[in-house]
Amino acid sequence: MRNTIINGSYPKLGAALIAPVFALVALLSACNDGNSGPDTTSPAVVSSTPANAASNVAPLTDLKVIFSEALDAATASSANVRLTYKNTLGPDGCAGTVGYDAGTKTITLHPIQPLLTGTAYTLTLSNIQDPAGNTMASMAITFKTHVDRTLRDINYAGGQVSSYDADSYD
Repeated sequence: MRNTIINGSYPKLGAALIAPVFALVALLSACNDGNSGPDTTSPAVVSSTPANAASNVAPLTDLKVIFSEALDAATASSANVRLTYKNTLGPDGCAGTVGYDAGTKTITLHPIQPLLTGTAYTLTLSNIQDPAGNTMASMAITFKTHVDRTLRDINYAGGQVSSYDADSYD
């Protein structure tokens, strides 16, 4: 039997294809990855080392932040991961290298020099994104390094020690 086009359709062939096409669409819809739609969840911090508000942190510490999901590695950079401390003139940045381990979903900041002792630091994370482009809200992790028990300053007046400043534990 020949199929004849009537009003732009194949009457007998069209009816035979409708059921299998609907079955295929239903099967493909059921075989998604378990998500009901696109990824709209922003990454979140699961844990950090040091923990937020930690004290007595060693000055030779790498800073690590573990996330709830994979990140866009391009956003896990020194532009978006900053370590600062306050000095007498205001906030000051600390140089360091930033790396991202996709397997553990961890950003690591390795300071180039040891951190100052007895100093409050802030690790700021901003513009961190997942591969879908969801941006995490900016957040800050604060901590304080341990205090070195050595003398900081010895002041001499007339050849004699007039005063000295020593640190103690908080």
